[in-house]
Amino acid sequence: MTSESSSSFDALCERYEECYQYLHDARRLLQRFEGVIGIGIGPKSTGDRLLPEHPCFLVYVQEKKPHTELDAKELIPKEVLGIRTDVVAIGSRAGAAHNEFDARWLEWYREGFVAICIPGGEGYHHAS
Repeated sequence: MTSESSSSFDALCERYEECYQYLHDARRLLQRFEGVIGIGIGPKSTGDRLLPEHPCFLVYVQEKKPHTELDAKELIPKEVLGIRTDVVAIGSRAGAAHNEFDARWLEWYREGFVAICIPGGEGYHHAS
């Protein structure tokens, strides 16, 4: 690995670490929005492509609605605590844009749980 790619990898790791650092606060802020069932961290997606160089808070919802169907107070902010958000309908990132958490959110939601991933080896915590 060249020093330039090593440097960009280190910067990417720092951005993911920043996401983990603010995950608890982001969870508290974002779960106030109606329809939010979980918050995770992962790469932003566009269409069916994951953008691993753009870590963000994944805001899982049962159904993603067009902005035109929502009041301004219902819109999930594009950024929280200086970190971008990506609203994801559970189960929608299967296939080419699959994230390891997506299947878990879908399974847990079907079981009636609201879940959040807590980093630091603590695993997943469920609140029914």
